[in-house]
Amino acid sequence: MALPVPLAFSKFIVGLVALLAGSCVSCFLF
Repeated sequence: MALPVPLAFSKFIVGLVALLAGSCVSCFLF
């Protein structure tokens, strides 16, 4: 029973990854 990934969930994952990436960059710079 494979359902397509909802757009909202996809945006949530993208936002989460972007947040983690921003945190890593901040830690690296500072």
